[in-house]
Amino acid sequence: NRFTSKHLGAYKNISGKSLRVSTVGRTFLDCLRTPQLCGGLNHVLEVFEEHANTYLRLITDEVDLHGAPIDKVRAGYILQERLGIENKVIEGWVQFAQRGGSRKLDATAEYAHKWSDKWCLSLNIYERAA
Repeated sequence: NRFTSKHLGAYKNISGKSLRVSTVGRTFLDCLRTPQLCGGLNHVLEVFEEHANTYLRLITDEVDLHGAPIDKVRAGYILQERLGIENKVIEGWVQFAQRGGSRKLDATAEYAHKWSDKWCLSLNIYERAA
């Protein structure tokens, strides 16, 4: 598979190679934008749960600088409501929540009536049994 985007994002050149590798923060942002290319949204949520605390600064810097408003809302919901991470940058993203819209956590899935009031986001994901 080949994926192209008009937004290169943050990347690093590999010395002596014609290869670019996205930064850790950019990888998390790309996973939010296209979860279907990353094992699906449930897998993306698992990755956030396992690694977000380790890479929090890289994630928040990338999302804050290059994320669209919906990226900030989705990341804010995941980091704050699901993972319980409190951070001034994340709290600042609440301004991008829009009441009355049909925004969904998973853009490719059907709308669900389970809702985050704070982030104004339909929580339209299938929760796996623990």
